[in-house]
Amino acid sequence: MLGVYIFDDKGNIICFEKPLSLTIDMSLSVPCDSATVVLPYKEYADGAEIKIYNESDLIFVGVIDEEISIFNTTGNYKKYVARSKMALLLDNQAYPTELNNVTRTYLGNKYLKDFSIDFDKGEEVYPGKITVDNGMTVYDIFAEYCDKVFSSLPRMTPKGKLIFHSNIDSEITLSNLSYTSLTENKKRCEKISKVSLMTNSRFYDYIIENKETKDTSICRERFLDASVGKNIYPENGENLIENSNLNSYEVQVTCPYNLTYCLGYKCKVESIAEKLQVAEIEYSYNSKGEETKLILRRCK
Repeated sequence: MLGVYIFDDKGNIICFEKPLSLTIDMSLSVPCDSATVVLPYKEYADGAEIKIYNESDLIFVGVIDEEISIFNTTGNYKKYVARSKMALLLDNQAYPTELNNVTRTYLGNKYLKDFSIDFDKGEEVYPGKITVDNGMTVYDIFAEYCDKVFSSLPRMTPKGKLIFHSNIDSEITLSNLSYTSLTENKKRCEKISKVSLMTNSRFYDYIIENKETKDTSICRERFLDASVGKNIYPENGENLIENSNLNSYEVQVTCPYNLTYCLGYKCKVESIAEKLQVAEIEYSYNSKGEETKLILRRCK
């Protein structure tokens, strides 16, 4: 059974209801998970935070962005639109400063305490200086640290804990009996056939070709300036091609149960040989029941 708790600004529970409908959206390419919940209308104090449980399992915690009262002939409702607690890092700019050789424990203690966000501690050192310019958000600082140290991005777990890397080793397997529909999409429009880099010779003479588009009619070229001072390197071109190949194949699977826990998991699908990863999740619940749509993409 699903249960929704709404809290006021002081942390007091002002509402506990079974939802009439809800959706939860998650994506590896979007920092914030989001949720939309519809409840029967009652006069409540203004909501500030939301927690969604599946039985005793907390599957979403976040801050309420919008509270909408709906009155019509079919009934009266309260609609809450929320984002995960990552929203607090995205919405707040950081004080301009310089951070030297920082660890994730240091960053967590410095920036997350005021938001009451738990995090996984560690002493991995960012080699060098993070310059916090005017206008940078708290999220930008964590993203720069995670990219440099873990080659990843920070994620907020469904239970509201910040993790500094989204490299997940877990795996799920979907047999033909475990889903109600499957759609396979080969997206030729995503593939880049060639990247040309301009080196110090001032010519675009460093060529990287996509092996997957060789002997095909796909022709989609990109140009990068890799001359001194541009912070562009051959590996940027290689990554551009690799990412285009990863995004060129997509599988959408719909399952009649809750799978909100598996974002980032490797996924084996019966009859499909590709190495896949759960890149997006859309969970929905209404009077007809529940379902989870998984978007699976190639993984490295």
